[in-house]
Amino acid sequence: MKATKRRNILAAAEKLFERFGPAKTGVDEIAAAAGVAKGTLYNYFGSKEGIVRELITDKIGLFEKALKAGLDDISDPLEKLKSAAVERFRFLHRSPYIAAIILHREGDATSRELASSFESRQRGIVARIMDEARRRGAIRRSDSAGITDGIIYLLKGLELSLKDRLDSARIEDIEAEITRLITLFFSGAGKAAGKRNL
Repeated sequence: MKATKRRNILAAAEKLFERFGPAKTGVDEIAAAAGVAKGTLYNYFGSKEGIVRELITDKIGLFEKALKAGLDDISDPLEKLKSAAVERFRFLHRSPYIAAIILHREGDATSRELASSFESRQRGIVARIMDEARRRGAIRRSDSAGITDGIIYLLKGLELSLKDRLDSARIEDIEAEITRLITLFFSGAGKAAGKRNL
């Protein structure tokens, strides 16, 4: 019963956050939408920030688990990178309140800390893909950190440029754009590294 009530509160909060954003959603509204007393909400989560924290943690955990499973099935590093970038965009597209925190650094200190942790883990994924690309000879740079940095900046810049289009653009068009840019960057980085024999 407790687990069901907890899930109901989180589901109600998520719907409200997606519609109005965490900042404009009150505890009273969450409690009413979940069909529980406000005191019950506080007993489970302590505060609205506790709900936000739990939702973000859960969503990021599910995303990373699905991403890892998807990447394990891909052998080509470039395809892994494309897949990781597209899946990240889909995640932000499906979770606008999380996108607001990650792209705009909105929310309380705990939410911003979770967003920073998410960014660090995403950077780790890209770094591992680049190390794999180097080992396979796709890039000949002994230090793949520079390419990793470049890809991270590319993705963040692309996400920021797309933030206003998260709701209106066709996801297929954006995915094609992400894929094209990563392919161009990746091939350019490999050629540049080869010329320098790094």
